[in-house]
Amino acid sequence: MCQGRDDLGNPTIVDRSGSCAIVILIVGETCYSANVGDSRATISMNGGKVVMPLSRDHKPSDVNEYNRIIKGGGQVYQTTTA
Repeated sequence: MCQGRDDLGNPTIVDRSGSCAIVILIVGETCYSANVGDSRATISMNGGKVVMPLSRDHKPSDVNEYNRIIKGGGQVYQTTTA
């Protein structure tokens, strides 16, 4: 969410944008996963006895993700959930 100002100087929401994707690649016995945005993937093994996450959210409200973005020279516009 980007914030701007209207003609009276009141704060307004200018834009909302985001991304969401997950890619899973299985090669033989190896599973590769990549994700961006608010997306999740899990894998179930051994007949459902073992369930493991394959991804984590890339949300700027997460301290580690926020620091990664800033360290990489990026900016965070949306810091709260609407």
